Order: sequence, then structure tokens, then C-alpha cells
Amino acid sequence: MNGATLRLGLWKATERDRRVIESYLWNTPHELAEHDEETNVDVILFAVTDTDDQVLDRFRHAFQAAPRLPWVLLTLNESELVAACAVQCGAQDCLPINSLTYCSFWRSIRCAYERHQYRTHVSSPDIAAEHAVASLRTMPVWDPDKRELRLRDDVVKRFRQPSRNQELVLAAFQEDGWPSRIDDPLPMEIDRDPKERLQATIKSLNRHQIEKQIRFSGDGTGQAILWKCSECKLR
Repeated sequence: MNGATLRLGLWKATERDRRVIESYLWNTPHELAEHDEETNVDVILFAVTDTDDQVLDRFRHAFQAAPRLPWVLLTLNESELVAACAVQCGAQDCLPINSLTYCSFWRSIRCAYERHQYRTHVSSPDIAAEHAVASLRTMPVWDPDKRELRLRDDVVKRFRQPSRNQELVLAAFQEDGWPSRIDDPLPMEIDRDPKERLQATIKSLNRHQIEKQIRFSGDGTGQAILWKCSECKLR
């Protein structure tokens, strides 16, 4: 879905809900529309911007109207228990509005869509198991304690000294399960152009690899990072 426009459905939202959501989507390839039933959208956003102890009950009721689509829940409640219960009820993710950022919100929407697409297209248990094994074998692993990037049994890169920007990128990939693309996770710096900084970080990630098995690149917009395995044959 790189570069594709996502169709987002906003579930029975108030005008305040819509303003909050649009403020975090201003620079993303999306279409946002009201959504009251299961129609032609990619992801449904369910926002609760007021304090409501019944947020889970409200979400359960809404989810039943479109259970075959991925949902992302936004709420003022920052409880991890509420987030876990929301996922158990069918949400792909549950985000606290007060600590929301542009990157975290768009990353959550994109991952919800990609996870749903994967589960939809891989429905056979045998095929799913085969895909899972293949994915695990060829999926990088970033170990922040050892500062090592590994692929299968090989150490691709090891940091002997802290490298903040490179480690932030690797941590973002690891957190999202290594999708093919992530949005720029680096925090803003007043005196540096974000596109130049991201490009410099990408070049640094490709340098000094012990085993040259992973290649990082930009997506052409200066706002995202791609990765690919240079040899993805299963061992």
C-alpha cells in the first residue's frame, strides 16, 4: 500500500471528534468520510473524545455493525487494561488521544490495514503456518540491549557506541513487526531539515554492516523508510 490513499471511515463522530482526528491526518494520503455501516472503506476510526466509562460497551456495539473491517479506537482513557480489552473486543489498536502523535497515529492505521489484509488473504491454516514460518525466518530482529540487528542467525550490524537516530528507526521497525515501510519516526529538530536528516540516517544504517543482508532506502517522499532483505532464501 506504499503511496496508496487509505479510505478511512469515521464512526458516528461528533464535530469535535472529526476535528481531533483531522488534526493528526493533515499530511497523510487518506480520504476521511462519515461511516455508519459497512461500506467501501479500508479502516474504521472510532473516537471518544469525552470522558465516558462506557467506552468499551459503545465500541462493542459499534463493532458488531462491521466486524469484517479493521477498527482503530481512540479514547481519553490511557489505561492499558482498556486498550487490551478493546483489542480483545475486535479493535486492531487502541490509542490514548492525549499522548497521540502524527507518526504513532498514522503508523497504527497503516499497520491495522496491513494486518487485516494479511489475515484476509491468508485464510487456510496450512498456508498461514507456511507464511508464518517463512516470515519468522526472514524477519530481522533488533535487540536494543545488545544493540544488535540480526537476520536469522547472523549479526547484520552491531553498535559499539549509541547512535540515537539509527536506533530509533530500528526500534520503530521492531515495534511494528518489520513492515516493508514505516513513516519517519525521528523527532523534529529545529535547526535541521527532516528529509536530509532521515536520508543521512538511512545511509548510516547501510554502512558498516557485518553481514550485508539488509538494505534500507527512502520512499522518494523524504518521509518514510523502506527495508528489504538482500538474500531472502530460507535456510
